[in-house]
Amino acid sequence: MNDRKPTPVPRLMMAAELRRLRDRAGMTGDDVKERLGWSTAKLSKIENARIGISPTDAEALLDLYDPGLSPDHRRRLLALTAHDRPRGWWRAYAGSSPQEGFAAFLDIEAVARAACLWEADVVPGLLQTEAYARELIQNWQLIDTALTPEQIEYRIAIRMKRQQLLEAPSPLHLHIVLDESVLMRHFGSPAIMRAQLRKLLEILDMPNVHMQLSLLGRPRQIAESSFTLLMLSEPGDDAGQRLVWMDMGRDGVLYLDQAATHQYGLIFNQLARQSIDDIALIRDTIVSHLPP
Repeated sequence: MNDRKPTPVPRLMMAAELRRLRDRAGMTGDDVKERLGWSTAKLSKIENARIGISPTDAEALLDLYDPGLSPDHRRRLLALTAHDRPRGWWRAYAGSSPQEGFAAFLDIEAVARAACLWEADVVPGLLQTEAYARELIQNWQLIDTALTPEQIEYRIAIRMKRQQLLEAPSPLHLHIVLDESVLMRHFGSPAIMRAQLRKLLEILDMPNVHMQLSLLGRPRQIAESSFTLLMLSEPGDDAGQRLVWMDMGRDGVLYLDQAATHQYGLIFNQLARQSIDDIALIRDTIVSHLPP
């Protein structure tokens, strides 16, 4: 029986990003040894995520590899060193902890620079009203009788807290493609749906949010379940470290390997190309689905 704990996802992403930055700088392990006085074994363990890295050591490597790295990118990478230990922001909320996969997703979302979302079923959590979120979460009691009122409130609080990422001083850049059916699928009363669709109209005006619609009346070549692609680097930098999260209800599936994240990036780009981008048309479409 293997009791070894899985390597924390933030550590894996930090290790991969440090390898990428070293390769981009054209440096070898021996170069790092000469410049910083480290053993090659230490660097190897860090780059293979066998050990974590302290903020001080991370600063030293970033200064060596790319002195001109943007302050925002540097800050987000250094935040990964804190998330290497199990003390995510979500622990401040009472109630049971999220499932392991979702907890890892929350840790990376908190330091991500950009996110691409394809949503085919519901309004994504980052854009939900509290009433809409409550309706979705409470409905899990229909199939999970062990879900307590305290756990429901905990999950709602987490979802609302996540939305602060969109209004932070250095906000998350969000590119979202919604299937039109999301606007038509009602959860809760007409009043709840009206408020939710009106919130989407408000979000259209946010400078860091780019929303598109996949219209039902237009052909679509790709059929794919909803997913989120998180990126540590600037939007459009496909070389930076990325993570794919697919929500499966109770937990989900998380992909870190480069082949999977690259493929989902291609899927998202294809979905975006086939979706409308005109703000006025998107606004009119949302308004047309407002419940009477």
